[in-house]
Formats: sequence, structure tokens, C-alpha cells
Amino acid sequence: MRLKGGDPFVFGRGGEELDALRNAKVPVFATPGVTAATGCAASANMALTHRDYAQAVTFVTGHAKGEADPAPNPSIDWSALAALKNTLVVYMGVSKAASIAAKLIEHGREPSTPVAVIENGTRANQKIVKGRLSELDRLIDAGAITGPALLVIGEVAALADGETLLSIADKQRLVA
Repeated sequence: MRLKGGDPFVFGRGGEELDALRNAKVPVFATPGVTAATGCAASANMALTHRDYAQAVTFVTGHAKGEADPAPNPSIDWSALAALKNTLVVYMGVSKAASIAAKLIEHGREPSTPVAVIENGTRANQKIVKGRLSELDRLIDAGAITGPALLVIGEVAALADGETLLSIADKQRLVA
């Protein structure tokens, strides 16, 4: 038995594990779960497809197979992702955030596009930071985001509960 948080069939290797068990003739069933994108968005009080801002949402992984950087990955169509102008949710994108932001901007996404980073979503230690695409890597550093986290890119991200770079800086000044 394996217990996995979130939805193991969205970037969670659930399909590969299911295939391996079936090939080994091990009886298996999957209990449906809520995918991280929808759970994290709800816990951040943010609708991924708010009718005023986004009519679609796209899920993409921040990692190619193994440790490869997704930015030069030919299987990711950065032009298409940048052109959508809807909500983009990047799973496992923290360590590649600077590269992901650069590729999206290079392919036409506005640097001012709102972003939200949700770490440990739906858990007691959840942390949400938000800002602009052009400052995504600085936002992750300032918020001390280490993962697991989702990157939400698009106009709906401005609606998320969370701290901005300015509020993080103000809090740090108060502590100092």
C-alpha cells in the first residue's frame, strides 16, 4: 500500500506505479484524490478559472524526466504557454523558477503577469507569496520557499491570499 498526498496521476508517477503493479499481477486500485492545483488554489482563496480573468488552466511540470532543466526541453512549447494568457500552474517548479519565468517572458508573457507560489498547500504550514513573473526567483528567495510548491502564473494569482515582496521586506525590517 502506498499513500500519496494530492493526485498521484498528475505529475505524481501514479501511472507508472499502476503499470508496474499491473505487470506484476498485483491487485491494485486508486482512491481518487484532489489534485494539488485545485486544493492549493482553494486554500489560497483563489479560483484558477475566475470568469473575469481566465477561461482555462494548464498544468505543466517544472522538471523534465530526471534532473534536466525544462526550459530547453523541446517537448514544452513555451510560445504556446506564454500566449495562452490564462492560468498556468507549474508543479515542482521552485528550483527552475528563474528559467521558467525567463522562458515565458522571452516567448511573450508580460513580465508584470501576477504569480503566486504556494508551498505545502492545504497543510498547517502552508505559505503563500505573490508578486510578478519578472520577480519570481526573488519572491521565492525572499519567502524562503524550499518546496514542495506550486507556481501559479496568470491574472488569478493576484487574487491569492499571500505575502508580497514588500510585505516580506517590511516584516524583516520589524524583526531587525
